[in-house]
Amino acid sequence: MLSGGESVLAGFSGGADSTALVCALMSIGFKVCTAHINHGLRGADADFDMNFVQNFCTKNNIKCFVKKADVKKYAKEKRLSCEEAGRNVRYSYFYETADICGIDKIAVAHSKNDSVETSIFNFIRGASSGGLKGILPVNGRIVRPLIECSRDEIEEYLRDKNIEFVTDKTNFENEYSRNKIRNIIIKEMQKINPSLINTVFENGKILGEENDFICEYTKKTAEKCVVYQNSEVFLDLNKIKNEHVTVKKHLVIFCAQLIINDFHASAKFINSAVNLTRGKKIYLGNYGLTISNNYDILRFKVNFADDNTVFADKNGISGENKGFEYRIFDGNDINLQKIFDEINTKFDVSFVSFDEITDFNSASYICIDGIDEPIYIRNRRNGDKISVANVGTKKLKDIFIDRKINPDERDKISVVATDDKILAVCGFAVGKDFFVNRESKRILMIKT
Repeated sequence: MLSGGESVLAGFSGGADSTALVCALMSIGFKVCTAHINHGLRGADADFDMNFVQNFCTKNNIKCFVKKADVKKYAKEKRLSCEEAGRNVRYSYFYETADICGIDKIAVAHSKNDSVETSIFNFIRGASSGGLKGILPVNGRIVRPLIECSRDEIEEYLRDKNIEFVTDKTNFENEYSRNKIRNIIIKEMQKINPSLINTVFENGKILGEENDFICEYTKKTAEKCVVYQNSEVFLDLNKIKNEHVTVKKHLVIFCAQLIINDFHASAKFINSAVNLTRGKKIYLGNYGLTISNNYDILRFKVNFADDNTVFADKNGISGENKGFEYRIFDGNDINLQKIFDEINTKFDVSFVSFDEITDFNSASYICIDGIDEPIYIRNRRNGDKISVANVGTKKLKDIFIDRKINPDERDKISVVATDDKILAVCGFAVGKDFFVNRESKRILMIKT
């Protein structure tokens, strides 16, 4: 975790665990700086804790960094629980402070009890074996020197040294899930096994070792079936048909972690991804992660704001893109300015003569002779059909299937249409009644 005498940043709440951490590190020769977050959730009590930390550090000649944060507002903006939001804000500040101070290692005060509570919490949520191993002693720059100390041992240390600390009253309130586990569930389980903390902690170690082995095998397997490209990840299911289901699940986790470093998900979500059928997708809201099955290729993608993606289903199943529609022709002119004002992706739309066309594959060329009604560029709609030469009327959906277009890409393809007919599908087909020739008087060129 740490080598002798180096500088370390300690997360310092003022509670028993973090106070013991700061004192223990100092007593064995480490140069300690502290970082404290006031989450803005407990009013005067939070201010009292912040003042305690500042006074403690002043008395002990410790450099102290303090930040006030509106965690409730952050949680609402990011659609997270207050617990998750608090953790994100905390660690972000720890990293920021450590970088400012030029300190590599960040020590946090998780104890053996915290690790057990995490294992039980993840078990209840349905986590995979990786989540049941508890809290990692070392995770990148984060180190947890007290992870093998029980809460009783920590409090005994503080009493023996006559060290003061503060107690967060909310720890005794059972509003939060972790408090229910700590104050109710574990106490009931200890009636069956008084050594529960040690038992679950040691079991977590074993699960961690087994998980590490599976992860190594998964990493090797990924070399033949996983492709990372343009911030997206693709998993070829056909190449892992004979693998054990456990390996398939770990491959899903592996793929997600390629684009989301701190990815964790419930076993239910992982199962859904492994068993995803063609054309379906699932969505994990707190990460903005979409996993879709496109012809037995699982596609992993984080949907950024400019993707215009909406997921209406509360469980994150079957998302779809927002519709778009831009009127480009009002009967006698081309409404370019409106397009450019409303959409980031610029369409190249203009009238051309037949002689100006040098490559029919470079754009969609549409004869609009006889059309005196508005023409739109829009995305596809249910039931859209186009009249194709030598084929007849064909659904757009069937055209996309024939061309093996990913389902989550189909809504982004531009369709040129009037109110009642499809003139062209850009890049794919022009309706047989709208082909251009030397007799065409008005030829609309559209590049997307």
